[in-house]
Amino acid sequence: MTRHEELTLASRTEGGSPEYRFRTADGVNSPDEFRDTELLLLETVWEEAPEAALVVEANYGVVGTVLAAVASDVVMTETSARATRLCRENAALNDARARVELAASPDEVATEGREGFDAACYAPAAYTPIPVGRERVAAAMSTVEPGGRLYLAARAETGLNRYESCLEALSPAVETLQKRGRNRVLAARRPPTFDPPSYVTRRTIEPTIDGVTLSLVTLPGLFSPTGVDHGTRLLLECVTVGDGERVLDLACGYGAGGVYAATVAQADVVLTDDDARATLCARRSGSGGRPALLDPPLPPHRGHPRVDARLAW
Repeated sequence: MTRHEELTLASRTEGGSPEYRFRTADGVNSPDEFRDTELLLLETVWEEAPEAALVVEANYGVVGTVLAAVASDVVMTETSARATRLCRENAALNDARARVELAASPDEVATEGREGFDAACYAPAAYTPIPVGRERVAAAMSTVEPGGRLYLAARAETGLNRYESCLEALSPAVETLQKRGRNRVLAARRPPTFDPPSYVTRRTIEPTIDGVTLSLVTLPGLFSPTGVDHGTRLLLECVTVGDGERVLDLACGYGAGGVYAATVAQADVVLTDDDARATLCARRSGSGGRPALLDPPLPPHRGHPRVDARLAW
């Protein structure tokens, strides 16, 4: 993980630290500067002072770390193992009491001794597919207690209008709380009863590679979700895996390489990926018990035994 210099955020409010420091790295969103949407979201939710807050796709932890000064219970979720590590580091760096969870979906997080969170916060990244973002919105709303609110910060370029339509379909009470430049913060109140709809559909594909047919589970938003890409096909058609060998599938995605290796030989295969949504699919693709999944991922030189073959994409 290539680290960037620390970013410093000066506090303009009472009750928190006068200054916050955040470590960033390649592979997270906006590693060189704070995102305007996240800062506006933080400012808005800070003024609401929720007792318990969920921060969805927390990136490197700006919103959750600062909110911990006014909320007694803060949970940050991330689908990226890299971002999860940074959130934990930055919470500790700033003496913030916040729980950080690597999770494929916000609704995987349990509330401790509560019916739900007072608030859920989300600032979708520009590269997030809209159906995936909507799925996160619905899942986050399901974690909020009735009467609580979901706060979403976005701009036109990141799908603001479509997220607003999504919120209006989920809640009868949606309003704009803040607007700065092209950025807006929307708030949607959870109704007394809520049955979260699904915006993404898990699918199973059955590609045949070098005469071997695989059964692979995929989700929208993963790399090449509708079929195995040409590069992966070429690599697998060229690789030779023997019985008893140890194989590590790096950046496994939904598991095509590792499942192929475990199918063609009695090999000890381990899959790993930074994305929890990918490892969720890889686990289902390998639901027969082989191959194994290293989750969260670790580089092979840090605690993983020597392998005979590495499949890297």
